[in-house]
Amino acid sequence: MVSANQSATAQIEQTTRQFLERRVQSYASQLKAESYDIELQLPPGTDRLAVCPDTLVTVPAVINKKPLGRYSLKVRCEKTSRWSLLVKADISLFVPVVTSLNELERDQLISEADLTLETQNIASLNSGYFTQLDDVAGQRAKRRIGADQIITQRFIKLNELVRKGEKVIIEAGSSQFSVSMQGVSLGKGQLGDQVSVKNLSSGKVIQAEVVGKNRVKAD
Repeated sequence: MVSANQSATAQIEQTTRQFLERRVQSYASQLKAESYDIELQLPPGTDRLAVCPDTLVTVPAVINKKPLGRYSLKVRCEKTSRWSLLVKADISLFVPVVTSLNELERDQLISEADLTLETQNIASLNSGYFTQLDDVAGQRAKRRIGADQIITQRFIKLNELVRKGEKVIIEAGSSQFSVSMQGVSLGKGQLGDQVSVKNLSSGKVIQAEVVGKNRVKAD
């Protein structure tokens, strides 16, 4: 319901923020983010638009884009005033990621004592980062790594996190409902690889993404 005193600018901001809050909250829950921030950037001229007498239609400008970093929404009024515009947003998600405690030399075997978790805005992390210490511990440094450095895949020589014949935990579901099951890997894989896994409960063979040491995520 539109307030009699509400401007089109306020209507657009309220609608887009509510839309993004739902999406970002769900995505933040999946990533176990500690917090998030949404900065809206409305286009100029919204103060000259007529208030839409009905609920604004809001859709992502790019379908299936994750709500992270630069994000755009198409907003339109389909009633008598009939207008449409593009609202931009800058979305930050703050997630604990694996970071070096001290300097690591090239080819050094990395232990848990060399690592810690520090909260970072993952919107600015372009390379693959890690959220579990045991995903990095036991790997070797590909290059010299300075202290307080976020560990990404390009810094380490990745071993197989999943090996053929080993038992794995299969994670499935969404932020609202998730389950974990026992399985056996039918192949080997590094972080991000797709492997075939047999569900020990159902006997079915599925494709899943390697997300950690002996952990895979089913679609």
